[in-house]
Amino acid sequence: MYIIFTQKQKRSIIMNKLFGTIDIGGTKIMAGITDEKGDIKSYEKFPTLELQVSDTMDKIINCLNRQRADLSISLSQLSGIGVVCAGPVDAVKGTIENPYTLPGWDHYPLVQVLEDRSGLPVKLENDVNGALLGEVVLKGLTEKRVLMIAFGTGIGAAFQAGGRLYRAGQGFHPELGHIIVSGEGDTCYCGHKGCFESLWSGTALHKRAKDMGFSDFNDLFAQWNSGDEKAGLFIKKIQTELQTAVWNLGIIFKPEAIILGGGIMSTYFPFASNSLQEDMRDNDDFVPPYQILQADPEHNPALIGAMKLFF
Repeated sequence: MYIIFTQKQKRSIIMNKLFGTIDIGGTKIMAGITDEKGDIKSYEKFPTLELQVSDTMDKIINCLNRQRADLSISLSQLSGIGVVCAGPVDAVKGTIENPYTLPGWDHYPLVQVLEDRSGLPVKLENDVNGALLGEVVLKGLTEKRVLMIAFGTGIGAAFQAGGRLYRAGQGFHPELGHIIVSGEGDTCYCGHKGCFESLWSGTALHKRAKDMGFSDFNDLFAQWNSGDEKAGLFIKKIQTELQTAVWNLGIIFKPEAIILGGGIMSTYFPFASNSLQEDMRDNDDFVPPYQILQADPEHNPALIGAMKLFF
């Protein structure tokens, strides 16, 4: 994305603190400049897998430098660089620990490399945590208890209360996608059958649909809407799985809002939301009513979240 700014716009941009903001995913990387209010001033994106790690780091630095030049921002005017990355990551050590979706990046000392190359402070966080931090800014939920569940190739989840992220032991991101919700299903790479990710990730739903003779989950869902009995039985099963998973998370965290994101929610959010509302009506004595909201990927919440790592 390339933007031409007037001199007046450039002067207004540098009145607020500015940060380099980076989102590293399994398929694409975004690098941009974001101010302390959450306004993304510019960004570029490019595929992750086309380049080796060292080449990728060169490209990230070059992206930020091009944008600084266009905005007439010196390196010293950046207050830091925030990075959110497909996990696992070790936010304390500043390393990527992800051989699953980022082959070649496992144990990569990203914070040290970026600090050495830029001379700026760098912070690293799991991508779902980063997306949550950005979403609560966009939705005005900064001080609320908010749970986010991201359904993609896998399932990631994050929780914040009072503007602070919940962390597991040693500062790690809690792997909430691997809670057990059923005794059925394939064995996940986590070592167990019936975990949330192995049943409800986009990858899992498409595989399960194919195993039943449908072309994919989209086909199964369409057949359900047309009254197909076999599809209907499967939909009832996955509704129960979703309700069980969110019930477990809800009774632990007692959220005021749940944000559902990830690729499959662009199509299936109404279905998921209705399933959860139905369960919430039946069980509100234990889990207080909460808002069910759809994530807003169009406004790049991960880049906003990368900036929020400094606050």
